[in-house]
Formats: sequence, C-alpha cells, structure tokens
Amino acid sequence: KAKKIKFIDDALYFYRTRENSIMNKLKYNPKMDSIFIVLNELKEYFSDNYSEELEYLYIEHLLRGASLRYFDCGICKDQLVKIVVTVKSLFPSWNKNKYFKKESLKKRVMCFLFYKKWYTLIEILRK
Repeated sequence: KAKKIKFIDDALYFYRTRENSIMNKLKYNPKMDSIFIVLNELKEYFSDNYSEELEYLYIEHLLRGASLRYFDCGICKDQLVKIVVTVKSLFPSWNKNKYFKKESLKKRVMCFLFYKKWYTLIEILRK
C-alpha cells in the first residue's frame, strides 16, 4: 500500500542459515514448491500496481533463486521447466526489467542460462 517504492543497493537484512533448512539441502523437498504459491499470491495482490517490482521478484526468487535450488537437487527438471514456462508466460520481456539490469553480470548470465535451459553450461560454470 506504499505510495512510492524505491530501489536501494544496500543489504538491509541478515539471512540466518540453519543446517537443517530446506534452503541448504541438496535433496528435493516438496516445500520448495511453495515459491510458486507465494509468488502467485503476490501477483494477485499487486496485479494492478508495481508490475515492474513484481516482475523483479519473479526473476530474483523464481528464475534465479529457485532455479539454483532445484538445479542443485539434480532431479528437478520438471520444476526448472515450470519456472521458465511461468516467467515466459507472465513476463516475456523479463530481461528488460529496470531492477534486473542493475544486477551483477554473473546473476544476469545465470538467469539467462536457466531461461534457455542450458544446464550443461551452468554445471561447467558453477565448478
């Protein structure tokens, strides 16, 4: 309900990592799929406003973050395809997002590789 949103390039939060967290597992957990539900709820809530910010959330948390987690599980190709289909259908020009353009080259390349489903190249680059 904010009247104005602004992007700042500062880390203003701290991630606490726990050994047993699903974020640190190399094994698929169905709870990982909740990212689709959460982003869909955000999309419904903000459908009329903040389209560029919403698009960026999909890029950052689905195309990059969730793709990396699914990729590390090794057997989650269906979820990786679902991510690309979701981004492609909702945000066909995602790579032109003004917030995404400010990201590091490494993040932008990784998103592009997942989008293109170039998994072999991702494997090579992550070694």
